[in-house]
Amino acid sequence: MGKPTLRILDSVHCKANKYARPLILPALAYKTTSWRRGRYGKKNDTIVKSHLITGRTGTAGMFFTGLLPRIKKHCKKRGHKIRIIGREERIRPTQPPKLKGIVFRPDQLEALKEAHRRRRGLIIFPTGSGKTIIALGIISMFEDEVRNEIDSLKMVARKGNKKLPQFIIEKIFKKHNKDSSDSE
Repeated sequence: MGKPTLRILDSVHCKANKYARPLILPALAYKTTSWRRGRYGKKNDTIVKSHLITGRTGTAGMFFTGLLPRIKKHCKKRGHKIRIIGREERIRPTQPPKLKGIVFRPDQLEALKEAHRRRRGLIIFPTGSGKTIIALGIISMFEDEVRNEIDSLKMVARKGNKKLPQFIIEKIFKKHNKDSSDSE
């Protein structure tokens, strides 16, 4: 039998081999409600168990790198020995949140602090409370990382990569150039 192995592919994706997948599956499980049309058009709700990993039983699967701490804790608690190949990259905020013309309210600042501290989560606020502003504030904390991604896209575009549709590249360039000229 092979060894259970997790391979960190990049800061977003990991791959579990077919031996590791069944060991980490309970750590990646959650319940959700599925609605199905029943007899005579009646809708029936069923609670379904889902997983935050791709693939089927007996195969390898992909999951988000952000779930590694949860998986490590699960494996340690159950005594599973899993080899992890690769290095976990931690993208750190490079600046405090700032948006031109926006002053964050205290509750929004608290949400931004929690997002920074926990490194993941859901923004659950009532309608009209500024969820989009909070999301943009989080993105603004990683502005240097975003600029690096845009610069790497420019390099790909210059080399004529056909994988990225040209209209997407042009849209990013226009936005980036407009932002750059605003900040100068």
